[in-house]
Amino acid sequence: MSDDSTARAIELLAASDGVLATSPTPSRDSVRSAHRLLDESLARLGAETSVTPESLRAKAFRVRSVLRAERRRRVWRWVRARTPQRVLLVVLALLAAAGAVGWLRERSNLLHGVSPRLSSEWARCEPKRGRCGGFATRILFHTHEELEPYVQYDLGGVRRVHSLFVRNRSDALQDRAVPLVASVSLDGVSFREVARQGYWFETWKTEFAPVEARYFRLTVARVSILHLERVELR
Repeated sequence: MSDDSTARAIELLAASDGVLATSPTPSRDSVRSAHRLLDESLARLGAETSVTPESLRAKAFRVRSVLRAERRRRVWRWVRARTPQRVLLVVLALLAAAGAVGWLRERSNLLHGVSPRLSSEWARCEPKRGRCGGFATRILFHTHEELEPYVQYDLGGVRRVHSLFVRNRSDALQDRAVPLVASVSLDGVSFREVARQGYWFETWKTEFAPVEARYFRLTVARVSILHLERVELR
């Protein structure tokens, strides 16, 4: 390597090192400039590798190491600076996804917005307020104690149904809801059983052979009281 080439390589390395030394946190443009100067210096050093002084090559490698370390620090600072925003975005995305899933699930529920008809009514329930008969509870309705209490829904037309989801009262007295019989009807008079839950349950999800129905009914097949938190039919 000629003296002029060596001198120029040393100048470029010094310039690259100097760019990084201008600030404890060099700007992106400064780091890019340092990279450009280092690349040009290494190109000059590599032109005659057999006679390149080891001290000069070591200095070049040291500058490159500093550049890499600075790039890693900048990336880490960028990640840390944006972590709260990223967490917020992830949380918002999850909430939006959960809301969309809930909306789609509610839209597919044939009982959504349908007012039930009860065999009897012990008290008017307000599930949105979490109250029924002056008590804190999330039940949708509450019948009197009687033989075969039931809740019935009018689907507004003949629909093809095949699956059922029921959430039992969660705060107490879950055994009152069994045995629970699901039945359907076309005329609201003659009902046909499509599913039955004979054991204590918190939630009951079942599928049955698709059947046409205009009316849907849940009945406790004994003397009891019926109160449930959620009913879905599809």
